[in-house]
Amino acid sequence: MSEWGDVFGFGVCGEPQQAGFNELSISRVSHLQEIRVTAGSVGLAHAALVSDTGHLYTFGKGKYGRLGNGYESNNNYPMKVSGVLKKKRVVKVSCGAFHTAVVTSNGELYTFGRNDSGQLGVVWKNTPSTTTTAKTDVSNLPHYNLPNKDKEKEKQEEIPLLTEPQMVNFFSGRVVQNVACGTNHTLISLGRGELYGFGDNSFGQVGVIGEKKYFAPVKVSLELSGVEFGAPVSLISCGSSFSAVVAGRKLCTWGKNDKGQCGQGFLTEFISAPALVPTLAKIDIRSVSCGLEHMGIVSQSDGAVYMWGSNSHAQLGFGDILNTVLVMSAQESSSSTQTPFCVNPRQVKEALFNKRCYSLSCGSYHTAVLTEAREVFTFGLGDFGQLGNNVASNASSPYHVRLPAHKGEHKPLVAFLEAGGRFSLCGTIFKPLVTISSGTFKEDTDQILAFDNYSDIQIIANGNERTKAHKIMLSRSEQLQNLIKDLGQELPLEVDPVPLALALNYLYKGDFNEQAEREFLNKAGNIVPIDFWRQIVKASESLRLEYLRDYSLRKIQTLSGAKDVVPALVPLPHLGDHLSNFVNKDLFHDIVFTYENSGVQEYVYAHKVILAGRCERFRNEFSGNFAESKMAAIPIDGILDATNAGNAPTGVAFKRMLYYLYTGNIGDNWLEENPDVAVDLLMLSNEYGLDHLKQCIESFMVTNAIDVENVSSLFQLANTYEATQLKAFCEYFIMCEIDNVAMTEGWKNLDSELAQQITSKRKPVSENAGKDGKCTLQ
Repeated sequence: MSEWGDVFGFGVCGEPQQAGFNELSISRVSHLQEIRVTAGSVGLAHAALVSDTGHLYTFGKGKYGRLGNGYESNNNYPMKVSGVLKKKRVVKVSCGAFHTAVVTSNGELYTFGRNDSGQLGVVWKNTPSTTTTAKTDVSNLPHYNLPNKDKEKEKQEEIPLLTEPQMVNFFSGRVVQNVACGTNHTLISLGRGELYGFGDNSFGQVGVIGEKKYFAPVKVSLELSGVEFGAPVSLISCGSSFSAVVAGRKLCTWGKNDKGQCGQGFLTEFISAPALVPTLAKIDIRSVSCGLEHMGIVSQSDGAVYMWGSNSHAQLGFGDILNTVLVMSAQESSSSTQTPFCVNPRQVKEALFNKRCYSLSCGSYHTAVLTEAREVFTFGLGDFGQLGNNVASNASSPYHVRLPAHKGEHKPLVAFLEAGGRFSLCGTIFKPLVTISSGTFKEDTDQILAFDNYSDIQIIANGNERTKAHKIMLSRSEQLQNLIKDLGQELPLEVDPVPLALALNYLYKGDFNEQAEREFLNKAGNIVPIDFWRQIVKASESLRLEYLRDYSLRKIQTLSGAKDVVPALVPLPHLGDHLSNFVNKDLFHDIVFTYENSGVQEYVYAHKVILAGRCERFRNEFSGNFAESKMAAIPIDGILDATNAGNAPTGVAFKRMLYYLYTGNIGDNWLEENPDVAVDLLMLSNEYGLDHLKQCIESFMVTNAIDVENVSSLFQLANTYEATQLKAFCEYFIMCEIDNVAMTEGWKNLDSELAQQITSKRKPVSENAGKDGKCTLQ
């Protein structure tokens, strides 16, 4: 598999000869270097892609602002959409005929494009809730443009539109889960079974009896169709002038039905309210899609594909014989249309008969199907090569599309598949990135100065004012460490409180800047700056802080204009390097952990201020009503027993976790030298809420520890301990090596639900594949 994945397009997206896909052959979508695409959608003449980083890219025809790039010109290649989406993470996108809608990670809905029927759901000032023949005044609207009018080609009123994304404020404060765009209407679903629609309602496609157009979202009720109240809406789709939802495992359709596209078993001009599709009432549905005048679903239980509606261009995929029957039926029917149609869902067989299908997508006059084996099949209109069969001709039955592979690689495994006007789009799976954040060591240790509860020494300034401190931090100064080793709990110093506070701030945090200078100068009150720095020199000498002393001397030199020679500044050693000397050492310790190792009681020494500063769980245990807060020695046998799944010696992983807390890292090459401890450390990182440590372990495992034999057990481990990056990579690995992995004991012992997550996307092709167990992942 390509590390970055591929996106393939076939057909025409936008104007012929302009969109970069005007050849009949399948092409890789260009200008996506180092962009991992996770989802996509295709409209009538444009397309949109979502990257794994949450960015939105659009290309194709730009008229009416449907690309969201601030203007109406075409994009031949994918370009990032910015504006209000620049700092948002897009997770879902849907392209209509002339508009686009996206859902962000926090459940916000944004729309852009044509809005003559209210399909954007954005209510502007002077825009009526329902349209009339009056022209809308839009001169004061943001991002508003009017298309250039060609009086010889079209006679139209000014069309309201948005060329940049705008949030649909109606749903502010609520979480939008899914969105679907039709030709001129939009559906969205929320939690708790809530469904809303807006836009053109000429044929009842919004799902509400009443107005012809809705410029603001209106709630759609499914109760009269037989769906239980509050049943979750799992799938939604919009066709040209009809709609479909799956709620409570039941399929409901409504809207235009002159070609039987609602699948209700009869023809009528339209169906004005959601109605249950009776022939599919007992079938669980995993995928649903509406085309221009046809529709299809994929069954969850057996992966069968069912189609119905218009078959004007063989888009139902029934094959030549059945297509002929449908043509004859249309000619003999009393309907005014002579277009072949099917009013009841009928299973597509032919090349799909023995296939378990995963999803389908209906374009204007063609259909694309993705199988669990990640194969692509298409049928219907192929005048611009949108079927991927390298010719400009139709296919009446499913055609197996062969996607090009990189040299020396497996055939591409398709992750998503979308069909639109005269274009098809598919993206392949890619190797997931495992990232390691910068960690919070600096932020965590900076707050230690304020942890009075864990103080083990008091500094007495000028004989009376006391300041709580911590020996482990004061000992950062080597000279001061030697001084306090023999002291009790008091350190008398002849220094003023404010210079002392500044010196301690530097000692604990290890840096000093102009902002800190101003802060402490303000605290000192009405004092001459040069005198202030003289006091700092005295305080730094008392605490044996040469760097701060020399820094202050330079300040004095600058203020006085003197030219005395000041030694070069030598900063304190890194705090992590300093604290590493105290890991499991009894010097200054105030907490002990204990466990039994082969009948011998072992002890681990630690310092509460470090553990509490770096780990919320320890902070709660030490400061709350937990039993641990009152123990002199905390037993950890239960934790180690629960996590010791690998071959690591008892307590080794716990000690290394403490090393991480003290230093902010695991140690150079330590995991490479102790790989058996990785599993225990992963479990401990989850147990103690240490996300950065977990990322470090995940990165090591992905790079060094995964093979065909152990990937199933690591997949289950990652799921149990919420190691999301490791889980994603294991899933990718198994998808690539499914035949080899399926022969291992680990796969046989894998939890059935986890196995289903894989097999629902790709099943093993042969029970005898991959006996050598070798990993061929590229």
